[in-house]
Amino acid sequence: KDPYTNGHSIRVAEYTRMLAEQAYTDSDELHNIYNIALLHDIGKIGIPDNIINKPGKLTDEEFKVIKGHTLTGAKILSEIKSAPELIYGAKYHHERYDGKGYPCGLKGEEIPEISAIIAVADAYDAMTSNRSYRKLLPQETVKQEIEKGLGTQFNPKWGKIMLKLIEKDKDYTFHASTVTIKKEYIAQIKDAASTNLTFVFEDGQQKTCSIQIKKEEEQVSYNRDFTKGTKGFEKVSGDSG
Repeated sequence: KDPYTNGHSIRVAEYTRMLAEQAYTDSDELHNIYNIALLHDIGKIGIPDNIINKPGKLTDEEFKVIKGHTLTGAKILSEIKSAPELIYGAKYHHERYDGKGYPCGLKGEEIPEISAIIAVADAYDAMTSNRSYRKLLPQETVKQEIEKGLGTQFNPKWGKIMLKLIEKDKDYTFHASTVTIKKEYIAQIKDAASTNLTFVFEDGQQKTCSIQIKKEEEQVSYNRDFTKGTKGFEKVSGDSG
């Protein structure tokens, strides 16, 4: 949809996996976590270009449209019936630990754990990326903002893990290196009913494929290794739309 969201999705997926690696060791679980995070902003494909690419401050009405990407993303991903965990990153990554987030106002342990991890990774990338309206923030400022958000914006467990990773990043290169780990792409669902995905690569090439979902030994596998398994996620009940 736009260059920032493209790279942002990859970086957030990488940061989310790095955070999760501090608590989980199962490779299938980490693979699943990565892919849930990769799709966290997929709902932005429904936001008009003039809003998503606006260089200046958003109006209240425009911000309301932006916030809708959480529910849009959840609706798109809910079409993949055999992998319901995919919606948790899209729907809940803007919830806050103090209950002041959106779209549902969940708080504390009501927020699915994967969503809480993505929230930290998402905020880190936002602060350490150059934007049209500002340059990336100094590392000390990023650290202070995460510290300030412990127990309010962020689940303290995952906020503290991010602080430990920042502490190890003496040369402030963590944010600059992760995006090169994988070839950048963004998955855009063109036809949610049949789950056709178009992958748009850095060189401009596009490739469309249909995800084939099948159950094998009570796990879910995809022809592009999109996600596998459903282990390890705290889930919340309720509507997935």
